[in-house]
Amino acid sequence: MNRRWSLLIVGALVSTMLAGHPDLELQIEEVSRQIAQTPADADLYLKRGDLYRRHREWENSRQDFEQARLLEPNQSVVDWYEGQLAVDEGQWAQGDRLLTQFLADHETQASAYHTRAWARWHLGKPEAAAQDYASAIAFSDRPAPTLYRSLVITQFASGGDLRAQAKETVDAGLQLFPGEASLLGLGVDLALAEGDIKRAQDQLNTVSPGILTLPQWTFRLAILACLQGDKGSARELFTRLLPGPGNRAGSWNVPPERIEQLIADSNPPGCGETVVYLLEAQQP
Repeated sequence: MNRRWSLLIVGALVSTMLAGHPDLELQIEEVSRQIAQTPADADLYLKRGDLYRRHREWENSRQDFEQARLLEPNQSVVDWYEGQLAVDEGQWAQGDRLLTQFLADHETQASAYHTRAWARWHLGKPEAAAQDYASAIAFSDRPAPTLYRSLVITQFASGGDLRAQAKETVDAGLQLFPGEASLLGLGVDLALAEGDIKRAQDQLNTVSPGILTLPQWTFRLAILACLQGDKGSARELFTRLLPGPGNRAGSWNVPPERIEQLIADSNPPGCGETVVYLLEAQQP
């Protein structure tokens, strides 16, 4: 990759991580002054277009990227910028196409796989999204825990062999990030969904007592009790999750009616089906 464009991509990734910077409008004004001085500089249009994108000024962003393409039509890096914009706008198919074009010339760009995975998930292609999340992990120097979480969710949604690989992904993530709550929670959920009581219990034993009082972990304890046939404990734990004074369920998103069904009939098949339902409802 041309060093100039490589540095530009890195700069775009850093600026994306700083999207909440309070001086965003000032940055746009500064780059606009630079463009006024050197109006044939494609890099400046890409830089300002990316700032506009982060500021959610879609049309201004699009115009700057189009101008950059006019100035340097053979630079595929413009596909990266326009692909991000398309995904931010919810133009999933367009984002998929542009990022695919970019990756044809930059096949080790982890962030492009990550962004395309989100587009492909929304296009109803969980298997393709899982492949992209796996590539993002493979090409990242230090993959974040969220990438492993996203891969697990898309693998589970894909079904078949990929669903079977989800546990391995959890284990790989926990090797790098021991005790990472989101991965550990997914690991417990996968074990519960498969009825693997021992694995679920072993992982729950690594969680601190304070964390276990949170609604999502109380739910997991309730499901485990249900699968073990301990209906009394399961009902008592499920009851804690119903809305009401003194509980902590308000920040959780399991419908109360589903909890009420489990209280009324805490049977192992129903509990297992609920875990599968919740796993399938997750977003990467």
